[in-house]
Amino acid sequence: MTCTLLLCSRTAAGSLVPVSSDARIRSMGGVTASLIGYAPAMYTNPATLAGSESMTASLAYSDPLGKSAMTTVQGILAVPRMPFDDQATAALAYDRFGDDLYRETTVLLGYATRVTQWLAAGVSFGWMQREFSAADDDSAPGISAGLVASVSERLSIGAGMTAINTPEIGDNGETVPHVLTTGATVRLDDDMLLGGDIRKQQGRKASWCFGGEAGVLPWLMLRAGVSGNPWTYSGGTGLQLGDVHLDAAMIRYPDLEKTGFAVSVQMVIR
Repeated sequence: MTCTLLLCSRTAAGSLVPVSSDARIRSMGGVTASLIGYAPAMYTNPATLAGSESMTASLAYSDPLGKSAMTTVQGILAVPRMPFDDQATAALAYDRFGDDLYRETTVLLGYATRVTQWLAAGVSFGWMQREFSAADDDSAPGISAGLVASVSERLSIGAGMTAINTPEIGDNGETVPHVLTTGATVRLDDDMLLGGDIRKQQGRKASWCFGGEAGVLPWLMLRAGVSGNPWTYSGGTGLQLGDVHLDAAMIRYPDLEKTGFAVSVQMVIR
């Protein structure tokens, strides 16, 4: 049962596979590959950092199944318009999953820029650490990269791969699997977005997700999503209060009859 629960939360314990805990992303089923300009999507595709218009700081917390041992805390600081490249965005991200018995911690440094007017590329370098309460800590470096293409004003497509170097971790020759995520988003109007991703982790079957959001008031967004392998249904809301965005998501795992949640806050720093 423990293995099953962990499969639902972060694919598998010890995998160090990145999963965004951002409530906006979770409420839309996990769509990330082509969310250009949205820093929390960098965990699966660092190219999404490109297009950020302002410095932002975000903090997210998720509890996928009401189990304290599976909670995740993530924080990101994204800074656009580098002095040497006004089309670039750099970011520092932190991810912590687990508790005192078992914990995964990752620190990422990401960078993305527009290669052309319609194409953005990004890369991130990370240090991943796995800690067991009754064993030595293991750590490894990781490299991720991605692309996002703005096909039109309404349509974007993206692809990102994490752990390209499939680093070894631990004394038994274990490797951190690479994950390829591809997807597209279409903006039907200024307040409505739909998107979908296909995700393939090394050694596992492909999974998919689909979701969207719609603005019902100038300050209120409603969101919903679905994913397969494992099956989840999700929904959530977003509030925009000036330069502060507050988001919340509920995620239902029908096979386990469990419901989790995620909350996040993002602040524009002017």
